[in-house]
Amino acid sequence: MDGLQYEKGISPHGYGVTVQAGPEFSRHYLATDKEQVIALMTAAAQPWLGSAVLASHLHLWRYSHPQNPLDQPFLFGDFPGPVYFGGDAFHGGKVEGAALSGLAIAEHLLNSLAKG
Repeated sequence: MDGLQYEKGISPHGYGVTVQAGPEFSRHYLATDKEQVIALMTAAAQPWLGSAVLASHLHLWRYSHPQNPLDQPFLFGDFPGPVYFGGDAFHGGKVEGAALSGLAIAEHLLNSLAKG
């Protein structure tokens, strides 16, 4: 049970499961009919669900994975003011990279402020 589904308004009763596909699956089935993709993903997840699927929704994020992630925490520019570029395109291109990028930006900013 995922209480966040209720908080986000996805499931009014709070019972919801999010199933995510990997990059290869997503590329392979990108142009496939959504109902067919839902059927494939539901069948793959069924052993872990323990009950029938009452409703489903498919959302495709065509650009969800950076193609050329940078192996550094962020980019910084000292233009008229400081500009930071961070996110999941850094630190290997995963969601953990986005978190690490944000933390590295925060640390850099705090160190800059401490120096005056």
